[in-house]
Amino acid sequence: MKKWSFLLSSLLISTAFATTPFYRFWRGYKSPHLTYLNFLEGMRNDFMSKTVTSAEHKGLIAYLPTLPPQHIALPDEIALVVYQTKAAYMKLLKDTDWQKYATLHWKYFDSKLSKSLKTEPLSGAMKNEHAYDVLQSSANWQKGYAVCCISKKLKQPDAYVRAMKTNYSPRFLTSYLILTTQNYVIEYQLWASKNAYKKNLETVEKMRRPYLHPFIGACQPMQKTTIDRIEINYSEGINMQFHTTNSKLLRTSN
Repeated sequence: MKKWSFLLSSLLISTAFATTPFYRFWRGYKSPHLTYLNFLEGMRNDFMSKTVTSAEHKGLIAYLPTLPPQHIALPDEIALVVYQTKAAYMKLLKDTDWQKYATLHWKYFDSKLSKSLKTEPLSGAMKNEHAYDVLQSSANWQKGYAVCCISKKLKQPDAYVRAMKTNYSPRFLTSYLILTTQNYVIEYQLWASKNAYKKNLETVEKMRRPYLHPFIGACQPMQKTTIDRIEINYSEGINMQFHTTNSKLLRTSN
């Protein structure tokens, strides 16, 4: 009886960890009152660290911001924000610290243009101004090798996305999120390792080419970083590492 009780407990624990996370894509346009330098300093020294400190132990499980190149027709900051569950996110909205952080957005971003969009399962054709969790996996974004690619849309990339899912998951590609608009597409890919990404990079780029044209400087691996020393610039992205006692900047990837 004890054996079956232990097995049931183990199953329940593994099921809990296998829950598909709740994802939101953030697209922020800097306040017109800020210069690009002011905005960059605010992201480095204030906003990005507070994203983590306000929610790290309250349901936020991953945060991957990127700053696209300046002076092109893209948002000034893009982020994949990952919560344990939708219920955890809804509870967080009522949290006092989180509400203060939410207000902080409008110190740096234009409230009329900036917005957040949740992902949905991919079934059927993709639509503009929709974000999709292609694989619906329980992958841990704190691990693996994360890449963000922002591309000019040449045509709707449904066939490319299906090929990515068929050819590379789950062995190499463990999670795949995509947001498509009329003019550009944002991809967040989580590869099992740096070697898996590099091994398949050439064929992925070849598959992408008929559908999407990456903006120069906007298709980058996300450097693993702690909040203790955020060093990000335009054309760079970071994968924030949580629960660390190490005050050093983590620049290593799997």
